[in-house]
Amino acid sequence: MEDLIERCKDGNSDALDELFRKHIGTARNMAARICGSCQDLEDTVQEALLRAAKSIGQFRCESSFTTWLYKILLNINRDRLRRAAAPVLVSLDELVANGSGLLSRLSEMLSVRPEEEAMEREQLDVMRRAIASLPRLDQAVIWLREVRNLSYKDISVAMGCSIESVRSRLKRARKAIREQVEALS
Repeated sequence: MEDLIERCKDGNSDALDELFRKHIGTARNMAARICGSCQDLEDTVQEALLRAAKSIGQFRCESSFTTWLYKILLNINRDRLRRAAAPVLVSLDELVANGSGLLSRLSEMLSVRPEEEAMEREQLDVMRRAIASLPRLDQAVIWLREVRNLSYKDISVAMGCSIESVRSRLKRARKAIREQVEALS
């Protein structure tokens, strides 16, 4: 991979095409998760790849290319949200279906027996509201850690903040979710 990136830095357009072919699916996946139901999903992916192509010379290989791409997508989404002044809402159903960590543990704890379906729906709704009430960056940290299982270091690189900030945001977000779930349960 480093050889491919070095060839991209040297201006080899075939290497850049190869790099993007390898990561287009991942980029679409990440954009769908980060942007939610954004109607401009393909535009977001294209913008991310264009930004990556323009700044590949600045990529220092201190993290993986995927983590760097996450950071670009997060920045694009942040810019888009600033323009739209709309909050990021994360689908709890998607998080539970695709996730691990906190959300999948919650899903495993929930019973699917018919007599408990109403309770499950209520708990999922409480979780959905609790996550939606978090600040955008806290939602992103929860998603990156609990769903994507990124390390604190990778999250800090993707979000452009310190590892301590990631830990702090996760702790605050988990506490807020726990408190809301307990209060509404």
